[in-house]
Amino acid sequence: MHNGHYFIEDAYSKGVENFVVNQNYRIPDFIKANFFIVKDTLVALQQIAAYHRSRFSHLDIVAITGSNGKTTIKEWLAQMMGDKKVVKSPKSYNSQTGVAFSVWQIENYHQLGIFEAGISKPGEMELLEKMIRPNIGILTNIGDAHAAGFKDDQHKLNEKIKLFSGADVIIYNTDNHLIHHTIMERFQDKKLMSWGFSEHSTYIRIKELITQNNFSEVHFDHIGVEKILYLPFSDQASVQNVMHCITYMLWAGIDFEIIQKKVNQLHNLPMRLELKSGIGGSILINDTYNADIQSLKVALEFLSQQAGNLPKVLIISEFDQIGIDDQEFLGVLVDLLQKESIEHIYFVGQIRDENASFFDMVVTCSFYKTTDELLHQINKLDL
Repeated sequence: MHNGHYFIEDAYSKGVENFVVNQNYRIPDFIKANFFIVKDTLVALQQIAAYHRSRFSHLDIVAITGSNGKTTIKEWLAQMMGDKKVVKSPKSYNSQTGVAFSVWQIENYHQLGIFEAGISKPGEMELLEKMIRPNIGILTNIGDAHAAGFKDDQHKLNEKIKLFSGADVIIYNTDNHLIHHTIMERFQDKKLMSWGFSEHSTYIRIKELITQNNFSEVHFDHIGVEKILYLPFSDQASVQNVMHCITYMLWAGIDFEIIQKKVNQLHNLPMRLELKSGIGGSILINDTYNADIQSLKVALEFLSQQAGNLPKVLIISEFDQIGIDDQEFLGVLVDLLQKESIEHIYFVGQIRDENASFFDMVVTCSFYKTTDELLHQINKLDL
C-alpha cells in the first residue's frame, strides 16, 4: 500500500490546493496550499464518509458481506434493480478506504444504495458499519477467503455480522448450519428473510434444483406459493448468488414475472470468471478477482463445464491469507486437480520444483518465479 503523503507535491503541481494530512507530515516550504492536519487521515476519511451517509437517512441501503460472492451479488442486484436510481460500490471497493469512497458517491437523487463490506481481521467491521449504516443486510457465506486473521469460522462470522447491528432485515442462506444458528441467536429482534433447501428456511424453501448444460430450474415455495425460477447458468456459486438477489427482490414487492425477466438479462461480470475465445480454438477463463480455495473450486467447476472434450490447463499464482500452510494447500489443490481432470498446471511464484512430488501422479507441472518469466516463455508453450 502506498502512502498518499508521497504524492502531495505532484498533486500540488497539478493544481490541488487543499490537503488533509497526518500530524507527522512535514509541509514543504514551497507549497502554498491549505493543510488540514489530523491525527489519523484514515480515521478522518471515515468520519467524513459517515457524516455524508448520515445526511441521507431516508435512503434504503443494502450492505453485503461474506467470504465470497459480494461483488457478484452487488452487481447483479444493481442490474436487476435498474429501474431505480442506484448507487453502489465501484468494482470491489469493500475495504476501510474503499467503503468510504463508495459511500461518498451518495447524492440526493439516489433511491437505493448497495454497498459491499469486507474485512481481514477483527475490529474492522464496526468502522465499516458506521459508514454504511444499512437497513438491509445480505450475508453470502463463510469460507476460506481472508481466513488468516481469525481464530476459526465462528470468530470470522461473529465479526462479519457486526455489519448488521443496526439493520432491520437480514437475508441469508439457512443451508449453512453455523450461519443459521448464529443469525437466529444473535438477531431475534430483526426480520430474517432466509432461503435454502433447509426446513428452517422461512421465506424461500427450495424443493428441487435441476441443472442441465448452462441452465437451471429452481422449484421453490415462497411463503406458501409454489414457483419455478429459470436461471441462465448452472454452477453452484451463481445459483447461490442469484438466490440472495431474488430474496431481496421478492421482499421489496417486485412482481415475480419481472424478476424472471431481469434474471434472464444477467450477464457475466468482467472481473469474475470472464470467458474468452483464445488462439487455435482454445477457451480462456479469466478469474483474477479472488485468490482463495473456494474461488478456485468455483473456477475449476466452471472450467469443466465449458471445456467439453478439450484438455484443461491451470495457470495459478500464489495465494495469500487462506489460513492454511503450504503443505495443506498443496494437498487440497491436488484433490481439486484430480476431481476436475486438469492435465497441466503452471505455477507462478514461490511454489517451486521441490513440491512437484505432490503432483507427479496427477498432473504435469511447470514452475516460474515471476509473471514476466512465464510471459517470456509463453509462445513456446503448447497451449
